[in-house]
Amino acid sequence: MKLLVLLISMALIFSLDSREYITKFTENPPILDGQIDDPVWNIVDWQSDFIQSIPSRGENATQTTKFKIIYDKENLYVAIRAYDTNPELIVSNMTEHDNFGGDWVEINIDSYDDNRTGFSFTSMACGSNGDEYISDDGSNWDGSWNPIWTNACKIDNEGWSTEMKIPFSQLRFQDKEDQEWGIQVSRIIYRKNERSHWAEIKKDAPWVSSMGTLKGIKNIKTGANLEILPYSAWQIKKMKEDVRNLFRPGNEGKLRVGLDGKYMISQNLAADFTINPDFGQVEADPAEINLSGYETYQSERRPFFIEGNDIYSYPLTTAIFGGNYSSDELFYSRRIGAEPSGYRYVQESIHEEYPENTDIIAAVKLTGKTENGFSIGILESVTDKEILEYTVLDTTTGLLNKKEVTLEPYTNYFVGRLKKDFDDGNTVLGVMATSVVRDEDDAERSFLHSKAHTFGTDYYQRFGENYKYNAILNIVYSRIDGSKDVISGDQLSFPRYFNRPDAHHLRFNPNRTYLEGHGGTFRLSKSKGIVRCQTGFTWRSPGLELNDIGYLYQPDYMANWAWAGYSVEEPTDWLREFSVNLNERSEWNYAGDYSNTTINLNSNLSFKNNFSYYISLSGKNETESFTKLYGGPAILLPGLVEINTNFNSDYTKKFSYSVGYNTTIGSENNYYNRGGWAEFTLKATDKLKLSFNPSYSLTEDDNQYYRAITNGDSKDYLLAKIERQTFNFSFRINYIISPKLSLKYYGRPYITFGEYSNFKKVIDPKADNYDDRFESLGVDDITDHEYYSNYCNYEPDFSYAHFQSNLVLRWDYTAGSSIYFVWTQTREYSDGDSSFDFIDKGDEMFKKYPENIFLIKFNYWLNV
Repeated sequence: MKLLVLLISMALIFSLDSREYITKFTENPPILDGQIDDPVWNIVDWQSDFIQSIPSRGENATQTTKFKIIYDKENLYVAIRAYDTNPELIVSNMTEHDNFGGDWVEINIDSYDDNRTGFSFTSMACGSNGDEYISDDGSNWDGSWNPIWTNACKIDNEGWSTEMKIPFSQLRFQDKEDQEWGIQVSRIIYRKNERSHWAEIKKDAPWVSSMGTLKGIKNIKTGANLEILPYSAWQIKKMKEDVRNLFRPGNEGKLRVGLDGKYMISQNLAADFTINPDFGQVEADPAEINLSGYETYQSERRPFFIEGNDIYSYPLTTAIFGGNYSSDELFYSRRIGAEPSGYRYVQESIHEEYPENTDIIAAVKLTGKTENGFSIGILESVTDKEILEYTVLDTTTGLLNKKEVTLEPYTNYFVGRLKKDFDDGNTVLGVMATSVVRDEDDAERSFLHSKAHTFGTDYYQRFGENYKYNAILNIVYSRIDGSKDVISGDQLSFPRYFNRPDAHHLRFNPNRTYLEGHGGTFRLSKSKGIVRCQTGFTWRSPGLELNDIGYLYQPDYMANWAWAGYSVEEPTDWLREFSVNLNERSEWNYAGDYSNTTINLNSNLSFKNNFSYYISLSGKNETESFTKLYGGPAILLPGLVEINTNFNSDYTKKFSYSVGYNTTIGSENNYYNRGGWAEFTLKATDKLKLSFNPSYSLTEDDNQYYRAITNGDSKDYLLAKIERQTFNFSFRINYIISPKLSLKYYGRPYITFGEYSNFKKVIDPKADNYDDRFESLGVDDITDHEYYSNYCNYEPDFSYAHFQSNLVLRWDYTAGSSIYFVWTQTREYSDGDSSFDFIDKGDEMFKKYPENIFLIKFNYWLNV
């Protein structure tokens, strides 16, 4: 009987998935030097016995790792000893903050104890550190989260060690006497590509839910209620002087001062704010020539808007095999402080000065999670009035006079997000609302909406053994208000076109002063196991409009997709992972008119030597395009076949590379594209890293839209063949002098050419025979043809060369405080010569007088 009880007890013990660690309080915190030799560490025990998740899941780690945790009234202290039988092989290349290169260890903390979110703190063998915010039970890791904490590291003949000091003010937790948090301690051995954990991560298991438990923390508070980061920035812009242009004086100086800050309203609710922010140290967007009517999506780079932005995330469609709709979202932070959206053509203008962006007067965001599972996010921002300055000639005096007109009025942006967790995060319900309100009189004069509102509700459910299944449903609604001219412009603009002649579900109303629409998505997934799959359906009504504060690629749209994938994650003698995926996507307009279907087959192989290979084959049938003719009738376009492939070498080596190639071939010889790219990375020394990324593409499109010409009561739609070649070469030099001092350079020449020929008129856009859809104009160069006076008033061929570079010296002279020295240079050149000559165009570009911007920015973190 006693033996039976013992066996049952042992079974219960070994069936427990979670490990526990009990910490203790100290009045005498350790000195952070990475050596773990302070006597205070002796009050707690070591924990070890790490288990691999990569490459050999479930096996013991090949090297021993131990850790200890203690705390005082304001901070959590973590000591980790990473033993190594070959310490000379420890990879300790100097890296900047959040660049996870080389050997590292980290602690993840679920201080909310909600099994869904966490805070990650990483210490690297080189002495640098990194941090991430974890959400969706480990599905999302947000590296933009930047708390203030410190670490120290030491390499010796037994391996390496680190000590961390994490202020409670940088965490969020419930206001209660006894804290019980989830924790995970992990280690990467870079040369082996080995990852191991204190609490075992079983195959397909969720990350946060698999954490162990930290006990023993009592009676703590978040510490200081207010953190502020004042800054001052002096900027000098140097450009070529033009004595005839009042806006080109040669040199311009500007001083900016502002403030960032954080106020802790409660233990788990924080308000971040910024006043007159400056983002002069942020890398500029890459230049491009976009020949489509669709807006290019740009990623957010500004710290205030990317830090902790997970709560404001509301993508309309998340799909493994998604189309362009995958970028649609209710809140697209790039709208705030963007280039003014109003445009003015002033006929009498001699010179013009457009503002580069809209100034943000102030912004505040409130984020947190309550004890009963409510996640809250509120963002409020006000932007300044922006004007176009221009000069006109006074015919009496012969002098130039300055005038101005409104481009963007004072605008208020609001975003509100609320989510509620049920059943330990297995069920999540959420709502989101956004609002844009502009000064109404100025909005009408600048042809912008006076008001724009959106509302969305979403539902997430995971279920099944080990939560292998999940379902998502969301529905969104939008309304925009404005003058009759503004709303008429919305109805007639790309890609909406309510006046499209064969779109019987659309009605243009010139008297409307508002527009309403809706959209949504349903998705069902099996996300774990050897065989995984996903299917879903998404829609956008014709009146949906999100682009005042969100991002909408295309309204009047419906699509479904399906994906099935087979993957093997158990290593063999030479293969680490293998996966093959089959995908399908079909598209319609909102009336149910069928557009096209795409089928894709792809495979990815990861080898034991850390090399990897990817190949993808796609096919699209004949497509009925509802936007190709920019408001004209739908047109049939031939199908396409596309191949993409890339190869990646071992990234752990001093020299690594990736190469890729893609080609697309259309039937009826209507389309052809080929392109290649490469990326070469050289870790020249422990501190110096070089990377080069050249790419080239050639596109021949027989159906490039050219323009529409009114011909009596009808319109003629002209297409042409375009041959376009683009060369892009970016290079980076990162010299990390120390974890606190870095010098980074980025340069990118971009050159593109476009030549138009074979002009033709659309006569029967849906004819069965491809050639019967068009009438050739009979010439290659429309400017030499009799149609020139009717069909063309400009030369369509182009060449464009652009160079941008950015040099940043950053010194983090104390915790949370930095000094930036920035030099930005821009050069560009364009003409109508489409001859393919990269060297000649590049030479002309570099002969141009550049625009140089020099910036010195200083900030200082205060914990009040």
